[in-house]
Amino acid sequence: ERGERGLAPAVDVHTVIYNMSEQPQFIDPCFNHTIGGGNVISNCFEGLTRVEPGGGIGPGVAASWEVSADGLTWDFTLRPSARWSDGRPVVAEDFRYAWLRVLEPRHAAAYAVFLYPIAGAEDYNKRVTLDPSAVGIDAVDDHHLRLRLVRPVPYLEELLSFGTFMPVRRDVVEAAALASGFASPELAATRWTLQHETYIGNGAFMMDAYERGHIIEFVPNPEYWDRGSIRLDRVRYLLIDSAQSEYIAYRTGQIDVTYAIPYADLPQIREAMPGHLVSAPYIGIYYVAFNFRRPPFDDVRVRRAFSLAFDRDAIRREVNEGMCYTAHSFVPLGIRDADGVTEFCEVSGPLIPNQDIEEARRLLAEAGYPGGRGFQTRSATGEPIPTEYLYNTSERHKQVAERLQNMWRNALGVDVELVNKEAQVFFSDRDHYNFTLARSAWIGDFSDPMTFLETYLSDSGNNRSGYASERYDALIREAMNTPGRERYFELCHEAERVLFEDAVLAPIWFYTNDFLMNPAIEGALIQPTGGVYFQYADWDREMLRAAGLEGNE
Repeated sequence: ERGERGLAPAVDVHTVIYNMSEQPQFIDPCFNHTIGGGNVISNCFEGLTRVEPGGGIGPGVAASWEVSADGLTWDFTLRPSARWSDGRPVVAEDFRYAWLRVLEPRHAAAYAVFLYPIAGAEDYNKRVTLDPSAVGIDAVDDHHLRLRLVRPVPYLEELLSFGTFMPVRRDVVEAAALASGFASPELAATRWTLQHETYIGNGAFMMDAYERGHIIEFVPNPEYWDRGSIRLDRVRYLLIDSAQSEYIAYRTGQIDVTYAIPYADLPQIREAMPGHLVSAPYIGIYYVAFNFRRPPFDDVRVRRAFSLAFDRDAIRREVNEGMCYTAHSFVPLGIRDADGVTEFCEVSGPLIPNQDIEEARRLLAEAGYPGGRGFQTRSATGEPIPTEYLYNTSERHKQVAERLQNMWRNALGVDVELVNKEAQVFFSDRDHYNFTLARSAWIGDFSDPMTFLETYLSDSGNNRSGYASERYDALIREAMNTPGRERYFELCHEAERVLFEDAVLAPIWFYTNDFLMNPAIEGALIQPTGGVYFQYADWDREMLRAAGLEGNE
């Protein structure tokens, strides 16, 4: 019934309506770097590998592949039945062209770095060489593609399903660019993505309507090699940019899926709409960062004391209304271990307890500050400065900061000042080590532990702590050059344990992908990277009939 959300589809059992909130800046695989753009791309394109119904990775355009013993050469055989939505066959050159386009320096593609394991890719992207034939992407013939790598990449199969690695047709891009008249090379290069008629893909769906800022509609691609897996007749993306309007649209039955959840209303939502609230792993972590360059936080005992002093689970429950997962490690839920089934963090086990005030006090006393007496933070040059926790403007960040402040005072006897700054200043301060303790978070780009662990390499541009460990660096470098999957994951686990032996960070929670979805929708695949796949989705007819909604056929 409209007005109190039940099971009735917004339109009918052949359609799903999903709100994407805002117009993606790019829906071109070369330029996109957002979840919204990725959702459009994942509907309309397919890589050499694809996401399977259970969330694992399986063959996509590539029917099979072989890997050399050293893990440096990958030979892919493309399936002859792979077709573009206009009926033309997908060939190896479509991948080579698309990936060289990502590496083209003038495009400044945000995710070009993902291709750096390919031989010559980094040099080509950085203009060290101007010869594209020096890049290890070889279209042997129409149905065979060879990749030559500079190091083994145990997660390459996962990576090849990511939007940046989708094939793109040269003739489609160049014809639209030629007709565009745009002076900007970037705008000309993406002109083919601005109309549904020229948005030619090879995925499960094809774009059927596109009004920028309003609506994007998809219908099954009749040329898709696995057409039988698609059960919906239409997927409609709306672009309602008001969270309140989006939530009302869901409550009144105008859309079937929404991320606009007013967290203050969660108790009422759970009671009034049982089964509608979905919380799935999202590969991200919220944590406290330490600045190793400011004593006494260069002392592992002090860092561990501050990490043990607060109640992770209480903060997670109180601030997030029970959503998210309490974090006891760094690599989050949603990243699977070597077997492709078990969660990496389950194999790791808890690397830090929820809270241990007694041990925290003992460590602080051992470091020379019993009961917090004499505790003094100093700058990198030795001047005494206040002990501060830096966070950017947000009600949720403020709530976390206030709880940390109280728990540190009560457990350790240390007064921590809270410093709130607007986002731009906050990120600048954090990037330039102008903090002592700081709110921090990391969201992975793909489901592999390395997307988290490599951030603490001593030479990583994402290492904003000052942490430098030869032991840790050696483990990560060895993992990066290990072709064997089992050994790779063993090294990743060992490296993560080192992070906690060194008390490099203080985890609080793992993020979740929280949304409202009509419980009668089955088979929608919510990826831990935030992507939404409707290729395998359908409406549960039996559930609808039991609710007296047969008329929606």
